[in-house]
Amino acid sequence: MSLKYNTISRATMKTSQRDIIQRILREEKKVDNFRCIDERITTRLSDIIFRLKKEGWEFNSHFSIIGNKKNFIYELVTDPDWVRKQKQQEEYEYYRNKK
Repeated sequence: MSLKYNTISRATMKTSQRDIIQRILREEKKVDNFRCIDERITTRLSDIIFRLKKEGWEFNSHFSIIGNKKNFIYELVTDPDWVRKQKQQEEYEYYRNKK
């Protein structure tokens, strides 16, 4: 029996907690502790956010009180990949119009 390594689909590959958080932030522009715990993504959201901040991501963060529990919400302000793409587009337009 031979194994076909190239038939492994993307769905069977594991996605890191950090990748999941980045996808949520890019799609919905916010993420919170309750969602991460309820959906079993991570219990260490603050650590992931801390590491993303070191890479240039910017967030607004605040508490939300639901019943007698505090929920910490992070709202995306700046995604460094988006900023990089924006600068590349501006440079492209500049040089294209310069001719």
